[in-house]
Amino acid sequence: MKEDLQAQVDILQSLDKKYSDCGLVYDCVVFHDGLTWRACVNTSMTGVLASATLLSSFREEGQFGTSDMDLCLEAMNYTVSIRQNGNLLQIMVNSDKCAQDGIKSCWFIIDSAYF
Repeated sequence: MKEDLQAQVDILQSLDKKYSDCGLVYDCVVFHDGLTWRACVNTSMTGVLASATLLSSFREEGQFGTSDMDLCLEAMNYTVSIRQNGNLLQIMVNSDKCAQDGIKSCWFIIDSAYF
């Protein structure tokens, strides 16, 4: 029993040394509603997609969403572009605070899967 616990501790310590925080992680879902491709981006990081804004590509409908918090620790607006028949979701972000800090805009490119 003690040997098993020690083995678990050793594995956890090994994983902790290799761990690197990748920053914010958002749940993203892309689907076709019968007319156009839509994206659901859960910026609350709660896993509750019902609270997320449904967006189509900005070029099509001019929609944008507002996140709860961005890399600069303030709310930010974002738009999406859905390409390659729903296989590529691009999230475009622009934050005034980030621009003050010298970052003109932030681009996130997320691969999505369509099933």
